Amino acid sequence: MVELDGATILESCHDGHYEVRGTAYTAHHEILHVVSGNCKLHIAHTTIEISAGETMLIPKQTILKYLKTGRPYRSLLFFLKDEFLLEFLKNNEFQNSLTKPTTPFMVFGQSEMLTSAFQSMLPYIRNSSSTGKALFKIKTFEILINLSQYTKSLPSFLSDMAKPSKIDLRLFMETMYSKKIPIKELASLSGRSLSSFKREFREIFNTSPFKWIKEKRLELAHDLIAYGSKKPMEIYLEVGFEDYSHFSKSYKTHFGYLPSHTTRIALEI
Repeated sequence: MVELDGATILESCHDGHYEVRGTAYTAHHEILHVVSGNCKLHIAHTTIEISAGETMLIPKQTILKYLKTGRPYRSLLFFLKDEFLLEFLKNNEFQNSLTKPTTPFMVFGQSEMLTSAFQSMLPYIRNSSSTGKALFKIKTFEILINLSQYTKSLPSFLSDMAKPSKIDLRLFMETMYSKKIPIKELASLSGRSLSSFKREFREIFNTSPFKWIKEKRLELAHDLIAYGSKKPMEIYLEVGFEDYSHFSKSYKTHFGYLPSHTTRIALEI
């Protein structure tokens, strides 16, 4: 992984499992380039399949479901902050385009020039300790310039991406509650100050973020044990708890019985 001012670059590879699936939230803008395998994404009621050699540009604050397949599945990921995109736009002159994208993302098909641009990054990523950060920045700008050759609307799309925005809080929290992220960081990821986040949260859910998150995690744990044939020790970390003793005590307080008694009680109901 390479950390720059305003950007993070990494090579991702899944060798051991044919399928890797999950839900994600893009805290920053993302360029996804699939090197081998396939990546199926579900964004805003739309399913997109990205095959080897194809590229996708995803704005920040996007909630998505993914399914990665292939032996191996390999990809290059670029996480770009607003200031990085604004610097790129400032340093490059683009002709204004009246065309606006019709989707909240962009997909770029296979291209020899694009593939070459991404492939040229791999030796530097794999030898990042001996490669200057300035070179990574130049190479990332080069990729953005290459992408702009395929659609005239890319500069305006990037400009819109870099504008301050807030995501739908209910949808955001329904996706993020099981992840071990502090309340302050959840507020920032949602595009809100901590005070605004707490105020809007109470208006929507009629309770505090801490209490709501804890109850949602316990309800998820209950369903995984009762209907998913999971054992309590297998899932307490998955649902966001860090300590089994704390999980078990909270579970008993909420439901009136221990996690280990869930399956038996569910059968009796």
